[in-house]
Amino acid sequence: MKFSVIMPAYNGMHYIDAAATSVLSQSYADFEYIITDDGSTDGTRDYLEKLSKKDARVKVIFLEKNGGIGNARNTAIHAANGEYLLFIDQDDFFVDGAFNMLASRLGAEAAAKSADVMCFGMNRVREDGSLIQAFSPELSGSALRWDLCTVWTYAVRRSIVVDNGIEFPVDSMNEDMIFSLRLARYTDRIECMDECLYSHRINEFSTSNNMSVKFDRYPDSRRLVFEECRNAYDAVDSASDKKLIFLTALAYYYSIQFGIFRKDAPDTKLKEYRLHRQALEEYFGDYLHGHSVTLFRPKCRRFIYRLVVWVSYRMEKYLGQAFFEKFILLMGR
Repeated sequence: MKFSVIMPAYNGMHYIDAAATSVLSQSYADFEYIITDDGSTDGTRDYLEKLSKKDARVKVIFLEKNGGIGNARNTAIHAANGEYLLFIDQDDFFVDGAFNMLASRLGAEAAAKSADVMCFGMNRVREDGSLIQAFSPELSGSALRWDLCTVWTYAVRRSIVVDNGIEFPVDSMNEDMIFSLRLARYTDRIECMDECLYSHRINEFSTSNNMSVKFDRYPDSRRLVFEECRNAYDAVDSASDKKLIFLTALAYYYSIQFGIFRKDAPDTKLKEYRLHRQALEEYFGDYLHGHSVTLFRPKCRRFIYRLVVWVSYRMEKYLGQAFFEKFILLMGR
């Protein structure tokens, strides 16, 4: 079959029917739908049992103990048989016709040299499914390779994942980014299509809440992204690739400062800043103090995003960390 659609599920009754319907109603039918129930207690298990009996394409794996999204995805991948893996979260959904558009593009690529990874755009939507903003892929080439990040915005050839033992981290955060960094080390055959095939729901149940508590629960997560970036950095020979990988680490670092902890209490913001700064120094101290970060090259992400990274980098480097601490305390206030 062409696709194995992977979905972890945990106490997902609020949205899971919409997610499942978006998969099973696709006009392109050459796929299997593998759902790992991660120890649900809210009726999700009963729903999935009925769904698997209703549609033969649905395969449900029931785990007795909650092991996290990384473990749930790994379990499903081990049971998959499709040529390509697709990922969906239980509160998101695919657009109508997504699989047909993706299969058509992959079929066209096969005439030449079939892609190992096919990226596509995504929609940010409200709880009711209405559109907030559509995002087509911004990057291409090596810049895209080292910035895949979110697994539900691409299809990946299963053999690349299985043959190289690529897995999601367990008992960790940042699972998507770490998996994507591991994947990028083994292929540069990455293509993209402009169509937005996936809709990501912004809702009150999002795991982006209480991020400091989650980092405290998974303390290794503060280091793991930087560690994987460094592993990739050491594995490539190209100077331009090395710079892109460093910029991926730097972009993650500044997203921590100005993104998920932006509105936290001052002591939390300072704690997270210092811990992530320590991890960045541990893995990229040689690059931080031996290279410069330019504004215009390489062309990575939108200009405004590059501008924020560039200004922040120079502020922290030339004005000092004490000044930067005062600056980040002002953000979001």
